[in-house]
Amino acid sequence: DPNTVHLLPEVLEMTELMRMVERKAAKKGREEGREEGREEGREEGREEGREEGREERTIEIAKAMLAAGDSVEKVVMITGLARDVVETLSSH
Repeated sequence: DPNTVHLLPEVLEMTELMRMVERKAAKKGREEGREEGREEGREEGREEGREEGREERTIEIAKAMLAAGDSVEKVVMITGLARDVVETLSSH
C-alpha cells in the first residue's frame, strides 16, 4: 500500500527491537534456570549429606548398644536398622 510504505523502516526497526528483547529474555531465563538448577543441586547435596550423617550416627549407636551387651533384637527395634546390618555389626 503506497500510504504505508513510509512506515516500513519503522516496522523493521521495531521488529529488530522485539527480537533483541526476546533474545535477552531467553538468555535471562536460561541463566535463572541454571541458577535454580544449581541451587536445587546444592540443596539435594546437603540433604544427602544430612541423611548420610544420620545413617552413620545410627550405626554408631548400634555399635555402642552391641558393645554394651544389648541384643541384636533390641538394637534392631531401637535403631530401625535391618537385622542383617545389625548382625554384621555384631560380628565385628
